[in-house]
Amino acid sequence: MLAVALCGCQQIPEAEVAIHECATPPEGRACAMCFAFDGTVYVVGGRLANGEYTKTMMTYSPATDQWTNDISTPISARAHGVVCCNSNAAYLGLGYFGKNIYSDKAHYRDWWRFDPKKNKWKRLADFPSNKTVAAVAFADDEHVWVGFGFNGFSNELWCYSIADDSWQEVPHHGSCPERLMSPVAANAGGRYFQGTGFLRYGRRDFWEFFPADNHWERRASVPGEGRHNAACAATDHSVWVMGGWHYGDSLTTGYHFADILRYAPDADRWTRCGTIPCGVTENGAACAIGNTVYFGLGENDKSELHQHWYRIED
Repeated sequence: MLAVALCGCQQIPEAEVAIHECATPPEGRACAMCFAFDGTVYVVGGRLANGEYTKTMMTYSPATDQWTNDISTPISARAHGVVCCNSNAAYLGLGYFGKNIYSDKAHYRDWWRFDPKKNKWKRLADFPSNKTVAAVAFADDEHVWVGFGFNGFSNELWCYSIADDSWQEVPHHGSCPERLMSPVAANAGGRYFQGTGFLRYGRRDFWEFFPADNHWERRASVPGEGRHNAACAATDHSVWVMGGWHYGDSLTTGYHFADILRYAPDADRWTRCGTIPCGVTENGAACAIGNTVYFGLGENDKSELHQHWYRIED
C-alpha cells in the first residue's frame, strides 16, 4: 500500500522546450490528416472555418518556411481520416462526411497510396470495417496497421499487406487496449505506440504493440486526466502528444488541454514540455521531420479554428 501511495505522489518531470512559430498557414483546419515525407509537411482534408469539409491539400516547406494551398487530390472531402508513412509512400483514407456520424453512408472506407515524389495517387483495396472515424495507423515497408476507428466504440486492428493489397484483422492476444474513440498512435524508431482516447471517460492508458506476435504491453500512463482528440507525432526517440479534450463526466465539468507532453520509450517516462502558444487545442495536426516536431492548426474550446504552426527541436 505504501508503494502504491508513493507511486501516486510522483511528480511528472518538467522540461521547458523552445517553441518556434513558423509561417502562418493559408487557412485554419481541424480534423485533417497530416504527415511529413522527404522534408515536406502535407495537410490533407479536414474541416474549414465555415464548417465545410475539404479534399484539398496544403503543404509546408521547412526549408523556405512557406506554405502552398489548394492542391487538388482525387479523394472526397472528409474529416477525421487517417494517414501514415513508410519510406516509400503515404497511405491514407477513411474518415467521415455527413451530419449523422452513426450513418454508414457517412463513413468512408476508401484507402489510397500517395507517392509525393511522383505526385501519384492510387486507390487500393477498401478498408473492410465501418470503424473509420479518427482511426490511428502505423507502418513499416511491408504493412500498415489501422484500427481503433469509431462507428460505435472499437478496438479493432487491421493489417494491410502492401504487396498483396489485402486486409486481415489482427487477433487480440492477452491484454490489449479497450474499445474507445479518438486515441493517438505513433511509430518511434520502429516501435509502435497507441494511447489516450475516450469510452465513458477519458483514457490515460498508453500501450506498445509488437507486430511479430500481435501482442500489446502497457506502458507508463499519459500524465493528467484522460483525453481524446489530441495531436501526436514521433521522432526516432520520442513520442509527442499535444492538447486534446477531457470530456466532462460525473466527476468533472470537462476541459481542453494546452499542454505538450514528451514520452521517452527507452525510459518509459513522460515529461511535460510546456504549453501550446495559441492555447487549448483539440483536433490539431502534427508530424516530424528528423528530430524536428511540427504541430498546429486544430480548434479551441469554442470550436474556433487556430491558424498557427510551430516547431520544436527534439
